Amino acid sequence: SQATTAFNTAYPGNYDVVFAATNNASTTNNKLFALRSDTGETLWAFPLAAEPPQNKNVDQILGQPWVDYARNRLYVTSKSNGGGQPSLWVLNSLNGSVVTTFYLGADISTAPTQSYDGDTLWVGTDNGYLYAINLVPATPTLKWAFPLSLGGSAALKGFVWEDYGTPRRLYFSTGSGSTAAVRCFQDPGVGGSPLPSSACSGGWPNVSTGVGVVGATTVLLLDQLYVGSYDGVA
Repeated sequence: SQATTAFNTAYPGNYDVVFAATNNASTTNNKLFALRSDTGETLWAFPLAAEPPQNKNVDQILGQPWVDYARNRLYVTSKSNGGGQPSLWVLNSLNGSVVTTFYLGADISTAPTQSYDGDTLWVGTDNGYLYAINLVPATPTLKWAFPLSLGGSAALKGFVWEDYGTPRRLYFSTGSGSTAAVRCFQDPGVGGSPLPSSACSGGWPNVSTGVGVVGATTVLLLDQLYVGSYDGVA
């Protein structure tokens, strides 16, 4: 994707910018680095020294950060040190400063996903909640009246896919072992109420049930919806 004029001004020269996150054992000193692709030079490292104390403790970052080229933002998910620290960070990709953070009450071990129209970010917590973030305001906000509750054992696998042809129709897999399922859900829009009893069209069961696939892994949306599985044996 082509960067904005502001991004090219911030990083002049014939090189790309690589964003790399850490996953060390500490619950408070993980970082996100912006690196020059040609030399490996560190352009900046988050948390910045100038950030206030509440923005300096970062737990493990397990999912791939999402780059929003249109807004010059990075969306970074992390663990939360038992719910006491942010688990979703919105950063300025030009300099690594914090735009805003979200305390979602639980760890996030997967990557965030941005909608095709660029206006929504979806993230799933390890304790079985799916959140939508409204990216339209200058400071992003929670999009729904409350998160979609999938159950404590229904941690998201990988990330959410949005349907290519049906805006805000989401596919994802959750859980592990015999509790794993593939689910379909229609984002109810800004201020909407995401109900576990909701079902997508086309014969899908409600989102709280999903389609049981033992050991389901991350779904892959191509001409059909594909999903691998692992039953823990072979």
